[in-house]
Amino acid sequence: MNVDLKPYATKIFKINIKKFIILQITVFLLLFTLLFPGADPGAEAVNTPPSVHYNGAVLQFDVSPLFFQETPLFPLRGILENRGFILNWEPAAQRVVLVGPGRVGYLYLGNPLYSVNGVVYRTVQPPEIVQGRVMVAMDFLQQCIDWEEFIWDEKGAALHLGGSPGNAENGGQASPPLPGRVEIEAFDMKFIAVLLPTGKEVTVGEHFKIVIAAPFVEGIYAYAVRLKYDPEQIAVQRLENPAFNSRQDFSWNKIDAAAGVAEYLQTTLGYQEKIPPRDPLVILEARALRAGVLSLPGEALQVNLLDNTATPMPAGLEEKTLYITAFSQAGS
Repeated sequence: MNVDLKPYATKIFKINIKKFIILQITVFLLLFTLLFPGADPGAEAVNTPPSVHYNGAVLQFDVSPLFFQETPLFPLRGILENRGFILNWEPAAQRVVLVGPGRVGYLYLGNPLYSVNGVVYRTVQPPEIVQGRVMVAMDFLQQCIDWEEFIWDEKGAALHLGGSPGNAENGGQASPPLPGRVEIEAFDMKFIAVLLPTGKEVTVGEHFKIVIAAPFVEGIYAYAVRLKYDPEQIAVQRLENPAFNSRQDFSWNKIDAAAGVAEYLQTTLGYQEKIPPRDPLVILEARALRAGVLSLPGEALQVNLLDNTATPMPAGLEEKTLYITAFSQAGS
């Protein structure tokens, strides 16, 4: 008796194919779980925009907070006005002047540097304009105001803020008054960047560079940089500006190793109506001699700027600290 086995073979083949596919899926899920124990392959990606909670209430904005290159950005005006701040937008300078209780801040679009009461800081994400609103990162908001509560819930993408817009309650002290015109003008300045080695750390014996730059400041006709340092801690070996042009500029420098003073001066030759930003101003090449902490700027670093009318340009330096260690991390 001849039996046609083809239908049975086809059925068995289909069953085996299904089992093989199920096995593949099972193996994939198992491997995924082992390799990414914190991930849930069935969970949807979180694309909800960040929210802001102020004293427990959710704030509403005409332009909502958002993620920009994985960094949450928040509407500046919508948050600071709740704390009694006055914001002035200066379109010619592309900057925002913030005036609040005991605070004066200057913030430039596209510039990671900003100032609060004359002290210069660097934000993780330069301010952006979205639908006519200035958006800033959390670190700026945290530095600008003395919050009673400042908590970022990363999982829920929620920023929790706490504080009183006016007088403090429950017997607390009154909020500081708004700064006057004299105080506001006194804190108006140009921002000078201080660039340190990677990690803000060097080891004893290591050669390193400190770059003083003004990448966002236009109109610097002449400038002088002075570094006061401990000659037993570091040795300044060279001062230079790679952008120096002998046909257009004049420069002078001096290193007094005994006194621990390094000075650099540069000026433009001839009158120029417009002078582009200078990046860098000077590069200090040095060697670490002893473990310790080098605080910059403070009294250690001074930068004076002049415009083309010989008028001083108020300049604020980033607060930076260089750590000098006896041993590298790899050797510890």
